[in-house]
Amino acid sequence: MLNDPDKPVPPEPGQDEIRQYLSNRADPAYLEKRLHIEQLIEDAHVDEHGSIGKKIKSTRWQVSNLLKISLLGKRARRNALDLELIPNDIYIPGLPDNLHGLKILHLSDLHIECVDGLLDRVINIVKNIHADITVITGDIRSRSFGPVQPSLQMMSAISQHIKGDCYAVAGNHDSIRMIPALESMGIQVLLNESVTVTIKQQSISIIGVDDPGNYRCDDLPRALKAADISKHSPDLTILLAHSPDCIDEASQAELDIYLCGHTHGGQVCLPGGFPLHRTAGRYGRYCSGAWKKAAMSGYTSRGIGTSIAPARFNCPPEITMHTIHRTAATD
Repeated sequence: MLNDPDKPVPPEPGQDEIRQYLSNRADPAYLEKRLHIEQLIEDAHVDEHGSIGKKIKSTRWQVSNLLKISLLGKRARRNALDLELIPNDIYIPGLPDNLHGLKILHLSDLHIECVDGLLDRVINIVKNIHADITVITGDIRSRSFGPVQPSLQMMSAISQHIKGDCYAVAGNHDSIRMIPALESMGIQVLLNESVTVTIKQQSISIIGVDDPGNYRCDDLPRALKAADISKHSPDLTILLAHSPDCIDEASQAELDIYLCGHTHGGQVCLPGGFPLHRTAGRYGRYCSGAWKKAAMSGYTSRGIGTSIAPARFNCPPEITMHTIHRTAATD
């Protein structure tokens, strides 16, 4: 269960504090790589608003002003607040009967500060949900640089309404400086790690990899080694990743379920949901919704928040409720 909701969010730790906090969980080389890249990102944006020239060149400024000029800004913002609870059924051959009907609440790409009013929309949905497991597939904060406290305060408000265990992975907007605070809320962050839980007398391995995109700090072999699937033979395996980038590796490892986000489903799409821009790279066919890769079932969330600008078209934000079903092993 999540911890005391009245517990204050801890202050933002420094790099040495993070090294100490994660010393028993993460490879030192990984830690130094993650901290180094985070610092590079911070340095690159330290004078983002320093001159009008730099401001005008920023994609964020250009898109925001294009929306104003086109008179679509208000509509785009309304669309960004049109948060939906989406049901998704996942069928697993040979799933133990006890796990038939398992509920997984899936939050992704919250970007909590991106649109005024979005936090309340999230809470109003989450507070009425009773899931067996809650997962967060990255990008809790809006910007990839700057203070982490504002997004953590908002995540704390959401966490008060999550029932049961919650597991998360970091996205390309998240900092590992956020991990101590998130875990103080009862949200266990998996940094190329795994955890095995018992639900309804059955074992479930939840495997999480760090951001495979901007940071390229994912290490699925390390996470799988920690899970030691061949030895423990879990009844269900679930991989959490921020993006679809690990699909091939995960499929080859014969994992059951792959949950991710990052793409926002395109965020701005033509009628019918065809995205004008895909962030899934060579995995564009896995940009949104349910999919299959060999025997592995997957789902790419459209996400809750927005990136660059508070705008969505033909691509509403979502929170997903996955229900796991048993099919016969021969199906």
